[in-house]
Amino acid sequence: AKELTEYPVHAKNILEDSLRAGARVARRQIPQLTSQVYTISEKMVKDVQKVKVVRRHQFSVVLFGHPLVLSRFRHGPTDPQSSAHVWVNVIKNGMSYGLPTVVGADGKQKKPYLYVPKTFENGSQVPYLIARRTGEPHPRTGKEMLQVFRTVSVPQMVQNPLVQEKLTAAVSEAVDNKMNRDLDDLLS
Repeated sequence: AKELTEYPVHAKNILEDSLRAGARVARRQIPQLTSQVYTISEKMVKDVQKVKVVRRHQFSVVLFGHPLVLSRFRHGPTDPQSSAHVWVNVIKNGMSYGLPTVVGADGKQKKPYLYVPKTFENGSQVPYLIARRTGEPHPRTGKEMLQVFRTVSVPQMVQNPLVQEKLTAAVSEAVDNKMNRDLDDLLS
């Protein structure tokens, strides 16, 4: 720190470059680490993760995203035509859960099923959703409303201690390595 007081501009650049290197490592590591703990593929995590570097009063890596639909995780059946009971397994080596049948607002039994929307976003990895009818009419159209099942988001998956500890260690190591390389170059 004493030596860097002679290089104030260089010190700022070294710090920014080091934190950017940490953000790059975070982007690469998040899909790998979450797919080791959860039953979601790396490709699907990459598809939905949003990581950005924010520079206000301090540098930080921000991860954000919406809760994911259950059909991104390991589930069955995988054929929308099947009438089998729907089950989901979100965490690897965890239990599979059967989604319950409930009584809807109209008093009838409502069972979860694989819902195929008429259109889904261009080339989406999830061509169908796991949903259940609610028995309530939609206020505008009068059609029976759907309840789409959602679960954890990518930021919540990263907060899992099994993911967070490894990710923090990888990002810290990347920041330290980049900073030490740049400091050695500057001071030599």
